[in-house]
Amino acid sequence: MVIEHPKAVALTRFFQRLAEVKDLPEDQLREPMWDAASELFDAGHDSAREFPGLRAVPDRP
Repeated sequence: MVIEHPKAVALTRFFQRLAEVKDLPEDQLREPMWDAASELFDAGHDSAREFPGLRAVPDRP
């Protein structure tokens, strides 16, 4: 059984979405990429709640 981390899934979707829209004009890129970035951001917050002891950057002394 494979359990996929929500942040990894969101990151994969972000890059898939980027590949789908890469040839669109800039004014048409904003909405789909904003949605993908928001999903990635939300997944990061969900991970922080799920694993409160993990930090991306260690505390400085």
